Amino acid sequence: MAHIKALKIYFLDSMNIGALFEDGSFRKYDLKRLIPEIPVFERLKDRAFFMAARLSPGGYGIIWDDELDIDVSEIYYNGTEWPDAPLKDISPAMIIRQFRQIRMAAGKSQQELAEATGLKQANIARLENGGCVPRLDTLMQLGKALGYTLRWEKE
Repeated sequence: MAHIKALKIYFLDSMNIGALFEDGSFRKYDLKRLIPEIPVFERLKDRAFFMAARLSPGGYGIIWDDELDIDVSEIYYNGTEWPDAPLKDISPAMIIRQFRQIRMAAGKSQQELAEATGLKQANIARLENGGCVPRLDTLMQLGKALGYTLRWEKE
């Protein structure tokens, strides 16, 4: 299992917590399920304490205090999809990260993608490093070279 990073956490109803992950996905998780095996999670029934959580500096854990924390990979791998998540929190940087992951999964180098699109390799590198926000037509061109299209879908 790969270790994944959370970018933001959300306090939902009861003992449910949500998270936005670096791959752009939103997941939610009911912390009550941990109480039988880890009784210290009972403390989260106190709403004020529950909402005092913070994301660890690296984004790999959620911390309440010295005795209570959870690895975000538990939420990612064992939580559920969160279809009504606050999509406004997705940033251009997340879209660029997803593009880079798609490029790498396709086994394409920046140079190969540059040759396939007519763009300069340096421009692709700058895009992936956050040095610029790509235009829509550039994203469409890059996606097409990787076998992807951008489209609107009705929810």
